Amino acid sequence: MRLSQGIDAEGQYGNDPYPVLDGTINLTTGAYRDTYDALMTHYPKLKLNIAKWWIRFEDPEVKRICVENWDKDGDGELSMEEAAAVSSIGTMFAKRTFTSFKELGFFEEVIFGSRAFEGVNVSGAIIMPGHCKAVSNGCFLKATVNTIDVPSSVTFLDSTCFMNSKIKNLIFRSKIPPKRYGYWEFLYAQIERIYVPDESLELYRAVDWNVKLPFNPLSEYQE
Repeated sequence: MRLSQGIDAEGQYGNDPYPVLDGTINLTTGAYRDTYDALMTHYPKLKLNIAKWWIRFEDPEVKRICVENWDKDGDGELSMEEAAAVSSIGTMFAKRTFTSFKELGFFEEVIFGSRAFEGVNVSGAIIMPGHCKAVSNGCFLKATVNTIDVPSSVTFLDSTCFMNSKIKNLIFRSKIPPKRYGYWEFLYAQIERIYVPDESLELYRAVDWNVKLPFNPLSEYQE
């Protein structure tokens, strides 16, 4: 069996399985980061200057909403720069069905207003951005979500934020239990498991949440 050989920069056959691309390419359009990384594994000598990085959304409905509202240059994609400039998502995702919204982390300045994800039905995960300070009033009111990942920056749970929700996995990454507005945050919520940092498990269990909550060590969480 003869192994395929690539051609090097001088036009000679070499030991590489791919032709050698050597030089610089300037792209005035955008690219997906994962596509770029895959290309670089085959062509490490190639230098690509990318004008902007597009976000690859897992869910087409989420992408449609994001592009319709925040695609400022009209290229049909949402770049990381465009996402970072968004200050509010309003209730554009409320009462919708989608598979996941893990790309929220690219919305570096967004503040979640009241009822941002009210009544959503999400079969996968919603990952809140790492800069968030609070889960807003009614943010996940009556929501049905497989997994909600709350970053360690969150220090406050506003009224009715998880009220009447159905959640399989709720993750709190803060080592200190967040403060609450009152006693409605988890009222009538059906939450199978809440994962918290292992070293903070007893801290969370010691808090009076006004309802019984199923806290588990984060080390046991499996996607």
